[in-house]
Amino acid sequence: MTSEDANDVSELQTGNNGRNLNIYTAALIMSATNGFSPDNLLGRGGFGPVFKVFANPPINDSKRKLLNWDKRFSIIEGIAQGLLYLHKYSRLRIIHRDLKLSNILLDENMNPKISDFGLARIYKTSEAGSNTNRIVGT
Repeated sequence: MTSEDANDVSELQTGNNGRNLNIYTAALIMSATNGFSPDNLLGRGGFGPVFKVFANPPINDSKRKLLNWDKRFSIIEGIAQGLLYLHKYSRLRIIHRDLKLSNILLDENMNPKISDFGLARIYKTSEAGSNTNRIVGT
């Protein structure tokens, strides 16, 4: 997202859980999907069509300087804590099943966010494991 796009995003405080949710304007979404171009259509999901958005530009030099080894370790630790929460502490046990670099987003403070739960599987808290004969993902 560019600095011009920042005007198209507002934060909404919700409930007492202290989480901030980004609200995106239609103009920003239209820009990110190139006007919902059929060339960017990936498929259809449970809530409608799924579009590829333009990737963020490469990290600029000022952000790259923030990526010292301590910050890189902090990013990795954040990803691990997120997975631990999903696997062990969330109300439902969620197994991502497609964790890769492109599914990790960094916010403006370089905090990692796990994304793309398209292949995720939800397990009951009492389930210890599952067997499958079907191979999925890459």
